[in-house]
Amino acid sequence: MASVHRNNVRAAVIVAALIAAAMACRFIGRMPSCSADFLLGCVRSAIYIGLFTAWGISIRRRITQLQVRRFLTAIAALMIFWLAMRTLKYQFVTDPNAARYLWYLYYVGMLLIPLLSLLVAMSLGKPENYRLPRWATLLFVPTAALLLLVLTNDLHQLVFRFPAGAAVFTDQAYDYAVLYWPVIGWQIGCALSAIAVIIRKCRLPDRRRVIWRPIVPLLVSIVYGLLYAAGADWLFVIAGDITVFQCLFYTAVLEGCIQCGLIQSNSHYEELFRISTIGAQITDDAFNVCCSAENVRPVDRAVLASAAAAPAVLEGGIRLSEAPIRGGHVFWQEDISDLLDTIGQLSGTKEELQSYGSLLQEENRKKARAQKLAEQKRLYAAMQEKTAQSATRLETLGAALQGAEDAGAARRLLAEILVVGAYIKRRSNLLFLADAADEVPANELLLCLHESAASLRLLGVRCACALDGAGRMDADCAGTVFDFYEAVVERALRTLRALTVSVARTGGRVSVSMMLDSEEDVAGACGARFAGAQISKQYGVWFCSLSVPEGRAGA
Repeated sequence: MASVHRNNVRAAVIVAALIAAAMACRFIGRMPSCSADFLLGCVRSAIYIGLFTAWGISIRRRITQLQVRRFLTAIAALMIFWLAMRTLKYQFVTDPNAARYLWYLYYVGMLLIPLLSLLVAMSLGKPENYRLPRWATLLFVPTAALLLLVLTNDLHQLVFRFPAGAAVFTDQAYDYAVLYWPVIGWQIGCALSAIAVIIRKCRLPDRRRVIWRPIVPLLVSIVYGLLYAAGADWLFVIAGDITVFQCLFYTAVLEGCIQCGLIQSNSHYEELFRISTIGAQITDDAFNVCCSAENVRPVDRAVLASAAAAPAVLEGGIRLSEAPIRGGHVFWQEDISDLLDTIGQLSGTKEELQSYGSLLQEENRKKARAQKLAEQKRLYAAMQEKTAQSATRLETLGAALQGAEDAGAARRLLAEILVVGAYIKRRSNLLFLADAADEVPANELLLCLHESAASLRLLGVRCACALDGAGRMDADCAGTVFDFYEAVVERALRTLRALTVSVARTGGRVSVSMMLDSEEDVAGACGARFAGAQISKQYGVWFCSLSVPEGRAGA
């Protein structure tokens, strides 16, 4: 945040220096002895036009809401138009009639800028595609009518009244007529209404501390306009250029709203991204880092390029993933060291089970612990029976991994090992829970599905799991549902792209429904183990379902 503050201070100093230079040009040019008043006037106009052009460009970069950005850009364009008319009038035009009409054109900006500010206020807090309601266009009717009165003042003199018998009407000799005050009142009313709407929509916690930023310049602008209309001589000496003064203070009002958050901008997004706890980086299409969080590990461009094709695992068990964004990529880092440790542990599952079996046989000879050892043997035997097919597949995948010829194939085999290993782990856990009680928490089945889905995502499979029902369910029923799920998944695993699983408990039954996007034939997953299972394929998608009565599921 300190860098953003420094940038704001630097911009403010530059703007103040340019305004001071423009004011110096005005005072020097007004000296009787000055012979370069024309050149100084042009330089002064160029400074102000450049300032408002730069502000308009910054609006295009900072404001995200489309409608607000368009209105603010139009306000910047009107200020430039207003200054251009003033420059033409005083620097280039010598014909008094042309100069008078350029003066009338001042009111294009004077009337439209407050109105557009009100439309900006009405658009705040809305979604990006928001459009103002049709009735808002009615606000242009009085604005257009008042502007038409000013532009046709020569015909009726109801806004400005010129001396009777004057050979030429000029802005050097005139009085305000009866309709001048509605013109000024409409400007003030739109400006005050805009501020009122912005304040009403403000949700900032420190609202009272920041609200003065737009209000003070607005009040100064209104007071200045009234003093200017009253003809205060001292005002003409120190700040006689109403065009420049009003444009600067209108800009100050709107910029104050942006800086204090009343008008939302993306000025601090980069700083927020940098200090966030997400280990992420944003790069362009050539993998040049544009924005990076503080806690991210530096990565070479070659590694970033490879992660754009498939997630990469860095040293220390950090997985680097990628998602495309407009104009580049976003990369994020996740610690999967625990998952990698699990893969290593699962690689020796068969040996561990055999070791446990040998240990149980040896301890079974001890009469003091005969009953306990017998129970352990029964439990592990059941686990081996339930997971025998998956353990065999795990052994096959392990052998294939040892002979893998490239890193891509190895990563896929590792991910498949993790899928099968997650099943063995979770199915064993269900058996352990079932041994302690006939029922298990329903959420335990959801955890089994979530862990399997997390492993499938390493293969790039899009997964979604849901369970409708709480409390406890029959342990054998939960195991049967999970076995059916794993049988279908292992059948489809080689070409599986997407998977949706939904488990529901209604009327004393547990129903599981699956939708799979796979080119494999999963019909063989039904078998005698899952009587009543239904598997069909429609429009290239496999639909698999099984309904099991609680308390009577097959073991």
